[in-house]
Amino acid sequence: MSASTTKRRTNNKQQNAEIHSLRTQVATQQEEIAHQQAVTVMLPIQEARYRKIIEASNDAIFLIDSESNQILDVNPIACQMLGYTHAELLALTISAIHPDEMLKLTQFAQTVFVQGKGWTNELSCRTKTGSLLPAEISASVVELEGRRCLLAFVRDTTERKRTEALIRQEAARADALARVAARFNAHLELNGVLQVICEETTNALVVEAAVLLFFNEKEQLFYPAATHGLPPGFKARYIPNPRSVYDQHPQQGLQIIVPNLRALPNLVNGKLFEEYGVHAIALASLNREDHLLGVLCAYALDPTHTFNEDDINLLRSLADLAAQAVRNATLYQIEQRRAAQFKTLSEVGRHITSFLDVAELIGQIAQSVQRIFTPSQVSILLLEEDELVLVDPPPRLSLPCDQGIVGWVARQGESMLVGNATQDERFVAGAHTDIRSELAVPMKVQNRVIGVLDVTSETTNAYDEMDLIMLQSLADQAAVAVENARLYEQTRRLAVLEERQRLARELHDSVTQALYGMTLYTAATSDLLVAGDITTAANHVQVTQETAQLALREMRLLIFQLRSPTLSEGLAAALQERLESVEQRSGVKTEFRCSGIGCADIQIDEELYRIAQESLNNALKHAHAQNVIVDLHQEPAYIRLEICDDGNGFEPDSVIRSGGMGLRGMRERVAQIGGDLAIHSHPGSGTTIRVEVRLV
Repeated sequence: MSASTTKRRTNNKQQNAEIHSLRTQVATQQEEIAHQQAVTVMLPIQEARYRKIIEASNDAIFLIDSESNQILDVNPIACQMLGYTHAELLALTISAIHPDEMLKLTQFAQTVFVQGKGWTNELSCRTKTGSLLPAEISASVVELEGRRCLLAFVRDTTERKRTEALIRQEAARADALARVAARFNAHLELNGVLQVICEETTNALVVEAAVLLFFNEKEQLFYPAATHGLPPGFKARYIPNPRSVYDQHPQQGLQIIVPNLRALPNLVNGKLFEEYGVHAIALASLNREDHLLGVLCAYALDPTHTFNEDDINLLRSLADLAAQAVRNATLYQIEQRRAAQFKTLSEVGRHITSFLDVAELIGQIAQSVQRIFTPSQVSILLLEEDELVLVDPPPRLSLPCDQGIVGWVARQGESMLVGNATQDERFVAGAHTDIRSELAVPMKVQNRVIGVLDVTSETTNAYDEMDLIMLQSLADQAAVAVENARLYEQTRRLAVLEERQRLARELHDSVTQALYGMTLYTAATSDLLVAGDITTAANHVQVTQETAQLALREMRLLIFQLRSPTLSEGLAAALQERLESVEQRSGVKTEFRCSGIGCADIQIDEELYRIAQESLNNALKHAHAQNVIVDLHQEPAYIRLEICDDGNGFEPDSVIRSGGMGLRGMRERVAQIGGDLAIHSHPGSGTTIRVEVRLV
């Protein structure tokens, strides 16, 4: 191959390599041009996308030159948050946004430049109007056109801080209410609860004084029930407010703020408020199941103090707690009253039967009912023929059975509970026009109405079903006691009549016969003296003297029996008095022995005395005893009485069978007191009667 050919081939290879390189360069340039064209097309799209993202951000975005502190760019949220236009913000430096916090801002920026990013919530932003917004700032460092800039994301935390403050406030309020509720519930006595309510109201609302007013439904007036932070004289001088004063205000639930009392010249108690320095009042009603209980009032004495909506809401919550506390205390008071009622009822049941005088018994029943149903008017009416007779309180009045609530109860024999008597067609006001509630129950004995127990109150709905049960139980006991007292009175009258008849027989059988015999003997003695028969006349005089002594003895015995035995000083004293008054004056030698220490029931003493009296009478009248021994021995567990005489004696079995000498009565008396009776006697050997009663 020639050199020229070789050279030509070499040149061709070089040309081909150059052409290939040129083609590669052209292809690369074409790719770069295509890429640049694509970038040129995508750049506006991406720019628009990022701008949408920035503009849609909920946070304000600031681009700040780190050297000049000039604001380079912001998003719309930044303009909206600070109140500037976009152009106005770009004309400002960052110091205009944080004029009072440049030191904190500089320190924060330095931290960001060192660490590349940072976060703070200790800065605030000043708006165009000059107000400050609490802010949370997150920043980072960016390179822009060859200079370092700060990209700051700023979030307005006003609402969050307000929410946090509300949460803290609500938590503090909840804690305060929990503490208040604990204090309220720690007291069950009503007056103590009321005082705590006033104290906690002043503490919670940071005021100087508080007053709790109770609503009197009958009078439609508010009365002060408790105060705190005010002198004692305030409560006494407070003029009760009519409900109409509060009804003039439209606030629901009776929630009222009176910011300046001096602006209300015709205010009830206005002069009193002015005297005690009360400047403003906030109040809220106490309600229970839509029933108005009262009003809780907070008094501000500081002229600069103002009440706001939060105060009235807190007062409303306190009032609700107070209403519950008052309800609990009232329920506790009711339970205490119930316990006292049951206790009184139990005591009445134990003691009411001990009264045997009807008038005294009626008075005791009235007092017992009054203690249970204080404050109430108590009336006791007894059925006599076809009329109800008011026996307590005086004066004694007769009422027809066909009138009034008590007349209906007497006729029907059923109880009646009336919450508002003025609206009941059977109610007859009479002299008591202020009656609102009435509770009447029949007094029955063996399904026979003997009277009516009636209580009335000036308050509506003053009684409930439990009161009805309580009064009916008391009326049942009272009816039995009244009937027993009446039977006792009848028995006593019959006993007096029988005693009078017995004394008449005694006088006729003994004293009258003796006096008649003395008359005959004195007439015969007179005739004998005229005839000169001195000896026979002297015998007649002797017999007359003996008869006179017998008549005197009988008269002393009868006179002593007419006297009621005095047992107030005990059985021993009564027995001693009997021996001194009758036996010793009749010439009988007596010996009284008393030993031991003990105290028997009055009924046992009464029965033992009657047994001793009957035994001594027999010894004096029938046995003609010359010596009598009475032995009384008392112990806490038993009592023993023994009467011994040296009289004629008798056969106990035959006398007991015949029922003579009062032995049957002795046995009955011993049986009534649960004792044992022993009689030892024999004709010509005297008599011993022994009674022993176990006390336990």
